[in-house]
This record gives sequence, C-alpha cells and structure tokens, in this order.
Amino acid sequence: MSINDYAFGIDISHWNGAVNFDVIKAHQPKVCFIAAKATESDYFKDDQFDYHWAEMKRIGVGRIAYHFMRFNKEAQPQVNKLLSATTDWDWEHDRLALDCEVAGGVSWVKITEIVAQAMRLLKQRTGRYPIIYSRANWVNAHLDPSVAPIDQADWWLANYLATVEYPKYQNEKTPPPPLPDGVSKWLIHQTGSQCRPIGVASHYLDYNRWNGTEADVRRYFNLDDNIPEPPLEEKVELLWEAHPELH
Repeated sequence: MSINDYAFGIDISHWNGAVNFDVIKAHQPKVCFIAAKATESDYFKDDQFDYHWAEMKRIGVGRIAYHFMRFNKEAQPQVNKLLSATTDWDWEHDRLALDCEVAGGVSWVKITEIVAQAMRLLKQRTGRYPIIYSRANWVNAHLDPSVAPIDQADWWLANYLATVEYPKYQNEKTPPPPLPDGVSKWLIHQTGSQCRPIGVASHYLDYNRWNGTEADVRRYFNLDDNIPEPPLEEKVELLWEAHPELH
C-alpha cells in the first residue's frame, strides 16, 4: 500500500508554538485527526490545551487528548489530572491516550501495574479504554502487553526514518510500524517527528497515519454523518417506543 492510502493526522503540544487551525483544515492531504497534549504526571497541564481542544472541535477532526505518563506516580492522581484538563469532554466522540515512553528507572512490573490501573480507571469514567502511545522497543523492555486490560488497547506506535540535520525535513516512514512482542495490530503509526510544519510556528511537526481510511477515522470517533436514515417501518417503531402515551 502507498502511504497515502492511510488517513493523515498530526499531534501537537505547547512546543509547537502558535497554531493556525484554518491552515491545518485546508491542508492536503486532509488532516483527519489530531492528538493534543493535555497533561503530564499529576501536576502539569499544557497551557495551549484549551485552545487546541476547542479549535480541533471547530474544524471537525477526530480529537485525541494525550497524557504523558510519569511512572513515579500512581495511576489515580494521573487519571484525575487528565480528566480535570477540561469540562469539554464528549465521550461519544472524544478519545484519550496514555503516552508511555519514559520509564524513569521504574521496573516493568510497576509500569505495567500503573498502565493497567489507569486504563481501568479511564474505562470506568469514560466508557472506553484509552489508546496507548509508545514504540515497540520501549514496550518490549518496560511493559507487558499481555496483562489485562492492556491486552485490549489500541496502539499508537512511533517508528521513523533516520533523523536529519536541521533545517532539513524528515520523510514519513511508510506503515506499518514494528509491533511490540505479543501485539497483533496497530491503530496509529507516528511516521515522523521532524516533518514539515503545517500551520504551526515550530520548525518541525509530528506526522501520523491511521490504519485505515478517512471513513475509518470518522467511524472510530463516531463522526460519520453519512449514516443512512432507517427505513420508514423502523422510524415508526422508534416513534412508538419513544411515546408510550400513544399506545
């Protein structure tokens, strides 16, 4: 498959400086989804998150809020910090991700315990497990993906071509990314970290590709506005059920 067969997205944080979402909206290939950093550990909120989150909604992309995990902290305070980032959560459409890439000297047993507990807590609060962001070699060294509920995670995996010297730009790595041991599928491939900017002040931008088409992205975020209306018979049944006083 060509790289353009995979839906395109980006991820952003305060490190990208000023962001013009109208430029992002007009870009080709179309930006179908954006992940924005929300929080880190139990103390930090990205100071651009509120703006990013509102603008992502305005331009109609699939939106992911990600939390940078620090494994010297337990799961509960980190989950609380992430969920406190905004009151503008829409669990029908919004998705969360746990960024797992710095072990900080913590054992793989403890890291696995914290990630599993964070996933359980987020499922209780949102009705859905978060995506896990990482890379295959990090997971192999620091996380056991066979442990429930990590074994049910959707994976966002980083894997790039060789780094380049400033001010050159990196080309995207064509999917699929290498999978961690014991993982059989991926959702998102972060294909580059030194890519050309799209509507951001920073020189570089992270690019991502979805394991599927734009239609697949919209289904994942429940943004599909092309769902056909039910047949007349079903509409009558729905009306009948909604208004028992008519019985």
